[in-house]
Amino acid sequence: MTNARRLVVAVAVLVLHGLLIGTITEASQTPTAVDVQVDDVNHVITFTGHITLYPLCAPRVKASPSFRGTDGETMPTSPCEISESVRQYIQTNIEQIWNGHKYDCYDVVIKADVTVDNRGAPSDNSPDRLLVGLDQTATSFDSHTHGAPYQPGHTVSGNTPNDRLIPINSTDRPSRWAYPPIGEGGNWANVYAHEFGHVMGLDDSYEIGTNAKGKIKNLVPGHQPDLMFDSNDNKVDQTTIDRLVERTGKLSHATTKCDYMIDQMVDWYHFTSVKCDTPEGDWVLTLDGTHDIGGGVVYVLTGSGLITLTDSGTAVTGPWDAQYNTSVEGIPVSIGGQNGHLSGDAEFVKPNTLNLVTTNADADYYASNPYASRSGPAADPSRPITFTVINDHFC
Repeated sequence: MTNARRLVVAVAVLVLHGLLIGTITEASQTPTAVDVQVDDVNHVITFTGHITLYPLCAPRVKASPSFRGTDGETMPTSPCEISESVRQYIQTNIEQIWNGHKYDCYDVVIKADVTVDNRGAPSDNSPDRLLVGLDQTATSFDSHTHGAPYQPGHTVSGNTPNDRLIPINSTDRPSRWAYPPIGEGGNWANVYAHEFGHVMGLDDSYEIGTNAKGKIKNLVPGHQPDLMFDSNDNKVDQTTIDRLVERTGKLSHATTKCDYMIDQMVDWYHFTSVKCDTPEGDWVLTLDGTHDIGGGVVYVLTGSGLITLTDSGTAVTGPWDAQYNTSVEGIPVSIGGQNGHLSGDAEFVKPNTLNLVTTNADADYYASNPYASRSGPAADPSRPITFTVINDHFC
């Protein structure tokens, strides 16, 4: 479908979609209404949407003998003022529904920065906020959020930055919401959360069709029925979260830093491990190394272990267990070597430290103990070890 064709279709169904796409005029402006911050250390992506509500009604002239002041002074009628309770209701509806989701190992945090301007329609020249008129008098109302013309290549089901809907301030077709949350079909309980989805860059997940009874809503292929399909729904499908995150261009399943790697020398011991997804669960640890002590004597170390971590909410801890073998290069273990077993406690300290403490160590010594001629910390494989963990995308 061409851009021109797409624009015509969007305008034709603007009332039913709850989303308004129009032509940018001189009095229109695209604000940076949404900030997206990615914290790769704590694995959080935060969306902050900036909205200013203003009343959709005109002030009246109050000239009452009981009025304390000058007769004829302009005073707002009650529906013209947006109270703090109304502002809080809208913010709460948005944040309660949109929070509590994840993208891979990242928490998706949604913040609604909702302010009120009761002085009337503010200037459209707002560089960092979306202006939304709030109608508190309507008995039937279709809330909508105004968006700029779609970017080239936009598709409703696309997950790229070019598919992102961009909210815009416009005098031609300003964004307008209703309070209480009503619509053509009655109460739309979660209409503010739905409209905030548009503010953050999402399209409606339905398209309008017809049957023998009239107009119907059809689910767009590639979408799931959730809040962006029905303003009464209180759930957000994971595919919608994925689309929201990926349309920012800041994260993808190929770039999230959810995985962990150990690749570290501790004296002559070389430790390696890769843990996918999160620090919780099983880490498979391998260790190897060679140490030339001179005189043609080279110690060889091999081994493996398992670390199992659990997140209690306050700490990421668990047990670990390892088997290792040391020998002299070229000499069988049965002649000169040691088979050992270690176990103990592990703790992962965010963002990038893994501590191992040995609580039990035992070994079988053979005819010649490779450690007999050694002293100092390098001779003790059971000492506490601290790893510096690399956090990135490895799996």
